[in-house]
Formats: sequence, structure tokens, C-alpha cells
Amino acid sequence: MSTAMEGLLRFKQSGDFEDILRASHDLRGAMGFSELTTFSANDLLSLRRVYVTDYTQLLAAIDRLEDPAFVATDDRYRPRICFMPPREPNGHQAPPCADPNEITDPATRAAYVAALQANAERNRQIGEQRRLRGYEEEVTSEFQVLLKSFHWHVPDDTAALDAIVRGAGIRETKKAAILAMMTPS
Repeated sequence: MSTAMEGLLRFKQSGDFEDILRASHDLRGAMGFSELTTFSANDLLSLRRVYVTDYTQLLAAIDRLEDPAFVATDDRYRPRICFMPPREPNGHQAPPCADPNEITDPATRAAYVAALQANAERNRQIGEQRRLRGYEEEVTSEFQVLLKSFHWHVPDDTAALDAIVRGAGIRETKKAAILAMMTPS
């Protein structure tokens, strides 16, 4: 089983995004770049295809977890620290960030507590999406370094690599970026 697949398996069991990142680090570390010159061209082609498959599977796992609508710079996706509680029926208005116990009306307090819980979940999801974007950048960067190391030693096999990427189940925009990375510069 490849290093990336072991990392994906760890992630599926733990749900910890760090396992995807560790798998990427392990995968990159498994390749001794100085060894590239000792392999035959056919062995290098096979090895590169394995790495492309593994990295695209890591990126596909991240892709499935990402919310495509999430835009980190959009104000709608900024965490909210606190907000104004609802006004109580008696006219009392608690200040922003009030302790729910300061609200005397049970229905108003319950609505405020529910809103606080929903906001905490929203903030958790925003944080998760931001972490996923960072992990995606790091995995993509490691993938790019690996691809560049192969460019100097391996004959072109764009059609095979293209088929691997297209079959990985990744969104079109990410596929296009990966395919662009695989074009030697």
C-alpha cells in the first residue's frame, strides 16, 4: 500500500485533516531525488505515474471536503465573535456578547443560546474550510516540487498522466491547475 493511501486510510479512521498533510509529507519524503538518475526511463515513467496517482488521490480527498462556494475573502465567510441577543418581550436589550444567563425571558434566552450554538458551528466550519485551503496549497506545492524533479529525467507521457488526473474525481478548476503543473516549463 502506498504512503498516500496509508495516510488517506488514517484520515478516514481519524477524521483529522492533518493525516492528509502527513501523507503528502511522507509521500514526498519517500522519493530520493538523487536516485532518479539510477532508474531506467520506463521505471521512471511508472514511478511518476504512481506519484501522480497518489497525489491526485490526496487532492481529491481534500476536494471532496471543500465547500466550492467558500471564498476566504468574502465577508460572508468571516467568523463572527458575537452578536446582539434578541430583545426580550419586556423591552430589555442585553448587550452584544451577553451571557445567556443575563436574559430573563426563557424563550428569548433559548433563541439566543440556539443562535450562539449555530454561530459556533458556523465558525467551526469556516475554520475547517480555511485549514483545508491551506492544506491543499501545501499538498499542491509538494506535488509540484515532485513533478519538477521528474521533468528532467523522464520522457513525456502526458496522455497517461492526463488520464490519471481526469479519473481522480477532482473539480474541473483543480484538474486544469494540476494538468498545467505537469507541463514542463
